[in-house]
Amino acid sequence: MKDTMLLFDLDGTLWDSAIPVAEAWNEVFQRESPGLPLLTAEDIHGVMGMTMKEIGNTLYPDFHSEKRGAIFDECCVYEVEYLHSHCGTLYPDLRATLEALKARGFDLAIVSNCQLGYIDAFLASS
Repeated sequence: MKDTMLLFDLDGTLWDSAIPVAEAWNEVFQRESPGLPLLTAEDIHGVMGMTMKEIGNTLYPDFHSEKRGAIFDECCVYEVEYLHSHCGTLYPDLRATLEALKARGFDLAIVSNCQLGYIDAFLASS
């Protein structure tokens, strides 16, 4: 297997962070704009893979776009901080599976369209 690399997408492949992401975003939105409906893990699952602008347009289409953008920028920063202390759900046997692949000679890497620090939060929790 020399020179063979396996690339893993992070969300939905290695872990599910929807619950702590919803919790983190809810904290930010309730602080910045109290009274907005709380987001659920299902809401987050429905927008994973989208850009933050697309996520904002999908989750809060009637919210003023300039303010929404600023709040989502804050969500990105706080989400990473929150994930360091509120881990997403690692998929069963993740560590053992990755260790077995590495032992068989595969190089492993993570790819994601996430914000800076998100992969670090995953690695710190796994």
